[in-house]
Amino acid sequence: MALQRHLVKGSAAAVFLAGVAGLPFSLEQSVHLPLAVWLAVTALLAATLLGLGRWLLGRPLPEPRGTDAQWLLGVCGVALATRVAWVLVADTEPVSDFADYRNLAHALCHAHRFGVSEASAFRPVGWPFVLSLLDCAGLDLPRWGGLFNAAAQAATVPAIFLWARDLAGRRAALGASLLFALWPAQILGCSLLATEPLFTLLLTWVLYLASVLPRVRRPWLLALALGALVGGAAYVRSTALPLPIALAALALLGRRRPWRLLGQHALILATALLCLLPWGLRNQREMGKFSLTTSNEGATLILGNSENADGRYIEADQRPFVPDVPGEMAQDAAARQVAHAWITQHPLRFLQLIPRKWLALWGPEFSEAGWAMRAPRWQFAREAAMAASEAFFLLVLALAALVARRLPAQRVTDPASAVLLLFFAVHVLFHGQDRFHAPLVPVLCLLAGAGCATLTTKRR
Repeated sequence: MALQRHLVKGSAAAVFLAGVAGLPFSLEQSVHLPLAVWLAVTALLAATLLGLGRWLLGRPLPEPRGTDAQWLLGVCGVALATRVAWVLVADTEPVSDFADYRNLAHALCHAHRFGVSEASAFRPVGWPFVLSLLDCAGLDLPRWGGLFNAAAQAATVPAIFLWARDLAGRRAALGASLLFALWPAQILGCSLLATEPLFTLLLTWVLYLASVLPRVRRPWLLALALGALVGGAAYVRSTALPLPIALAALALLGRRRPWRLLGQHALILATALLCLLPWGLRNQREMGKFSLTTSNEGATLILGNSENADGRYIEADQRPFVPDVPGEMAQDAAARQVAHAWITQHPLRFLQLIPRKWLALWGPEFSEAGWAMRAPRWQFAREAAMAASEAFFLLVLALAALVARRLPAQRVTDPASAVLLLFFAVHVLFHGQDRFHAPLVPVLCLLAGAGCATLTTKRR
């Protein structure tokens, strides 16, 4: 069990360090200072955050009264009310990939085709499918898509609450779920037609149910349900597809007789693949190639592995030349070949880019506020909201890093370590940006809330 604690502690520390170092790394785009100055800024920021975290941990926490059901209902209400209120006043117009999802939803509803002008597999189908149901009901997509996001976020709260309660009790459950309910970037992001809220909902329930899998009476039925949830999550973001492998690797670690648990996780993966089979067959029929996920792997690979790559998203004029070949699947294959060839020819440069991708992954939480507050009426508060989002994010990271070592040594933390390590592994290849870490916010809330509750309980 000590190994599980070390994994949680190491993961939380790595995220904190990447989050703190990612702030000056991202600001470097607009503020150019010598490396020594950035190192000093990073050290000062880290020390300040850790000091503030220690001070907060010293504050006495009142014992929550009432039943678990009452607290859970209350936190769900807070999460829903704050997000609904923001969606109703936000006036956020879909742009960039958010506009793409809206257009794909229109095509699904009215042309019965996934693809605006022709069949496509470039974007994941899950979120546009949900939007298409709203569109076919005659609802305004920006408004009702945001309300759906608010409901999805509120439905994420019970998984956080139950997971944290299993780990460290009611105080932990309340703290972790409240952190999520009040997370500024999560609230602001609800007005965007983005994949994050739906993916966060599915991913968090997968992680919680995976944490209880070893101790339920009917694990094989739960494994089937987990497989279906993983398949659903993969329809929203393909990052979910390797998750069963990561979960199995952590769950089996240190076990003497892992065969039964190995079979359960194999069933999870097989069920997820079976759920994705219809999409693969559709791609074979419409696109000429069997593919269980999207056709944007190559286009994404070259963003992080090319001559002008720096770990972050790069604009079109900085990307390498990719041969123009007919067909979306062929274009994806051509882009993959370009990226693979560059990695083969520049192995040292590829290795140097890995930590920069991690810094961009855990960089400042500016995207949600930046995209959600583009309307003229919010320009006066946009930068303040971005700063508040980042301050909240860094403080929770500091708390998680400080208290992760205090968490009880239990297998219930294995899924948290698995998903954090999986995202680090994925971004060895792919570029990073702060929107990518948004689905991991519930895990960060779990670590911070459960760790703080454990520490204050011991002190009392």
